[in-house]
Amino acid sequence: MSTGLSECADAAGQMSGAAEALAVLTARGPRCRERAAAFAVSVLTRWADPADWASAGLPGRPASARGPAGCPCLVPVSHHAVLRLARSAMALRVSDLASAVRPACWERLAAFMRSRVPHDDRELGRIEESGLRARVDAGDTSAEVLRGLAAALERHRAFDGEDAYATGVTRLNLALAYAGADLARASALAVTEEARRTALCRAAHPAVLEARGFLAGLLLARAEAEPELRARRELAQQALAEADLTRSAWDRLLGVTSDGAIASRALAGHALLLLGELGKARVCLECALAFDARRAGARDDQCRGRISVLLARVHAAAGDHEQAIGAAGRALRILGQDAPGSPAYQHAAAFARELAASAGALYQPLVRNGST
Repeated sequence: MSTGLSECADAAGQMSGAAEALAVLTARGPRCRERAAAFAVSVLTRWADPADWASAGLPGRPASARGPAGCPCLVPVSHHAVLRLARSAMALRVSDLASAVRPACWERLAAFMRSRVPHDDRELGRIEESGLRARVDAGDTSAEVLRGLAAALERHRAFDGEDAYATGVTRLNLALAYAGADLARASALAVTEEARRTALCRAAHPAVLEARGFLAGLLLARAEAEPELRARRELAQQALAEADLTRSAWDRLLGVTSDGAIASRALAGHALLLLGELGKARVCLECALAFDARRAGARDDQCRGRISVLLARVHAAAGDHEQAIGAAGRALRILGQDAPGSPAYQHAAAFARELAASAGALYQPLVRNGST
């Protein structure tokens, strides 16, 4: 029996190590992620009991060498190592799926685990939190999602601490969920998180850059909602300064095809559009799309679709109606396939209707007769 328990401990250790290693592979290409997900499921199938992972939404071929059910060398499914590896496997599996279908995948895994682990298990909570973030990405910012993320934030505060990275990630996830309807609350959460990360890390740390980029996005959202021209320009200028700073830092740290660099270029292009710098905005957005096409990691159709909408707006503001319609159509195709219920798709659809109604008229939110 002691030998069996030792083997069980070894298996749990291997699963924990695999979960840590696999978590970073979402930055790799699709074939690498597919192989990594298959490997994770094969490890779960071989060492975890029970092993009906297809029911959890993690299908894979049964392992050829597996002990019988109840064997002491098998790790119970309630073990934290099993839940961590299952979460890594699901993250890899859904990385190339459309945003609209990801929440159901996470819910299937969570439902599988709920019947096997205590409801207050921390690893189960992380799986459920991944599902909530997937719902936000798909455009679901319902009261249920907000309550779930707020509860997750409180759990992280209690167990991980106010300044823990996991707490900060959840704080930004909650801010993202609020961004569509309550910019003031979203901004308060994001400012708090940016200040904490800056106090704990150096200014060019990826965690700080992520928070600053999020704040730049909120500044642009406020600018879009601001009716007074001067105030809009001031907000856009602030956003541009933040976007330029984060872009140059991401370029140095991880290269121009990194998620952060692409997102920062999109933010800069958005700010330049609002400032009437249409030539610079077009170049910035076209570079973002070109770099996005070369990226190796998990696809982000929401980002690509939003960039295409911004490019359509730039072409429309410059009077190039044909190019604007083409870019808007591409955005609708991308976002319609990825998450037709998302705010990004709804914005693209509204702008496409505006283009059709204008029949060639200039779309100039801040530009008036060619002047700013």
